[in-house]
Amino acid sequence: MQTYSVKTATSLKVFMSELIDYAGLFPPAKLPLDSAIQNYAFFRESERHWMLSRFIVPAGRLAELSAQSGDLFRQATEPFRFSILGQGGIDHNADALGVSASAYHGNSC
Repeated sequence: MQTYSVKTATSLKVFMSELIDYAGLFPPAKLPLDSAIQNYAFFRESERHWMLSRFIVPAGRLAELSAQSGDLFRQATEPFRFSILGQGGIDHNADALGVSASAYHGNSC
């Protein structure tokens, strides 16, 4: 078994800090929203939580997420962080409009 120096371990931790987004809604896991957000909440409290960054969610599922997870969000010691996927567009203004429209209409990406 190989051992690492404290310097290496610290460097690795700095490099890996908040590096991994949780995309449980998407393949290969493709979990239902309630299972995915519960998993994310669990991993946020795990020993390696420092590697975890945002929960990836399509804009069209934000209302569903809010309705299903309100208690989970209120009980959290730290705010949940999200990356929201929109429909896309030709520039950042069109992307923002796509996210707004998807969230408003409940479209899944």
